[in-house]
Amino acid sequence: MEINKKEMVQMMEFCKAQLKTIGIETGEIADLEINTRKKSCFGQCSKSRVTGKYTIRIMTHLNSFRTPQEVQNTIMHELLHTLPNCLNHSPLWKAQASKVNKLLGYNITTKSALTSEAVEERRKVSPWALKCECCGNIVATYERKPKVTNTHYHKTCGTKSTGKLMLICNR
Repeated sequence: MEINKKEMVQMMEFCKAQLKTIGIETGEIADLEINTRKKSCFGQCSKSRVTGKYTIRIMTHLNSFRTPQEVQNTIMHELLHTLPNCLNHSPLWKAQASKVNKLLGYNITTKSALTSEAVEERRKVSPWALKCECCGNIVATYERKPKVTNTHYHKTCGTKSTGKLMLICNR
């Protein structure tokens, strides 16, 4: 499901209002950008060295496979990076994420994953994938053919003999 910038700005304002209800004030946000190029993460937050304001980027490529609630979760995750000393996933950031999860019902973690339905949708449009020889799961998809070496293994299945990944072409 594609979510436009206006809807994302509304989500961000809603998240900021929710944070205020539990006593958390975000840093000053200069812009919420929609990134159509980056394909390796859901969102990103950066701070300007000049102005001290934050820019939050939401990646549309992966987020088009997510529900509005999952996108909102990503926006909340990035908003927490605007708190003092929280630009990375420090213990302070994790404590704030835990507070938001507990009090507001979010599921903010340092890493997010696509749901199995979203992985299947993304697999349909991505021509290349890595498949685990052990369990048969697709563990990554790519727009361009990736370089796969003998050092690529599925973390869940183990290394060397059990969790080796093989490259498959979906088209």
